[in-house]
Amino acid sequence: MASAGGNDGRPPPQRPPLRLVRIPLPRLPAGQRVVLRFVPGQAAGRGNPGVQPHVHVMRVQPNPAHQPRPPQPPQDSINSAVRQQAEQLQRRAEEEHRRREQLKARLTPSQPPQVAYSDEEGTAELSWQPVGPAPSAEDWQPEYCVLLSEGDSDPHQVYRGHMTSCTVACDLLCPGHTYNFTVAATADEEQGERSPGCSLVIPALPPSPPLPPRVGSRAKTSLTLRWSAPSKDNGSAITLYSLEWDQCGRGYVELYSGKGKQFKFNNRFPPGSQALFRLRARNEVGWSTYSNPLEFSAGAGPPSTPHPPT
Repeated sequence: MASAGGNDGRPPPQRPPLRLVRIPLPRLPAGQRVVLRFVPGQAAGRGNPGVQPHVHVMRVQPNPAHQPRPPQPPQDSINSAVRQQAEQLQRRAEEEHRRREQLKARLTPSQPPQVAYSDEEGTAELSWQPVGPAPSAEDWQPEYCVLLSEGDSDPHQVYRGHMTSCTVACDLLCPGHTYNFTVAATADEEQGERSPGCSLVIPALPPSPPLPPRVGSRAKTSLTLRWSAPSKDNGSAITLYSLEWDQCGRGYVELYSGKGKQFKFNNRFPPGSQALFRLRARNEVGWSTYSNPLEFSAGAGPPSTPHPPT
């Protein structure tokens, strides 16, 4: 009868428990085949004949840290390449700068614009010479900008376009003032310097009509009238005022002429009487038109004394 252990009556071999053992090995070349044989032993160090040795075959894997590095170019070669690249970039930048400077010079008008003022139409006609094309520009269409300034004030734009002339409405300009016009050209995202300036003097005009005079105070035998300066002197200071009146449609007669802004009119106005007052102003150029008239009414007086009864 066969035993429970095996055919020969011996018990089956026992596998030893697994253990983690760190074995120092010499540095081996990558890819080399290594055979490891593990023989379990007893405490005395002798092998156990009843246990089969365990054989493990492994191949040494390459260590990335020990991989050979590709050959590096000499440091002098690297420095030379970097230096050549920097010099090439510098040459390109200098060429672009020279091109921009040449373009900027061609975009700068050499002559001031021409201006013609029309008093009747109230406009200023400006014209200027076109700027020269760039050497490599096939389609040369510069854009022009006309700038207007007065004295030390900052210039502001009054025209922008591709034409070489424009019209400036003189409602933007004040009579008696001097203005300066310049032109600048732009192309290929580059703007040239402004042209020399052209001055335009807008002639002074008579002042605008003043507001009607107003009643300042009133007494039985006098009337005081006051007024203000016109809203626009049109480039010349006010030098004189003229106050006129018309009583009951008899025609206007001058009451006052001078630089003051009020007049006391000593007069007894009969009850129910009416009068019109008008004003005008003068500067070095001439008289303004008359103001709208002030309508004055003395009002009704008390009733007359009745006759005694008969």
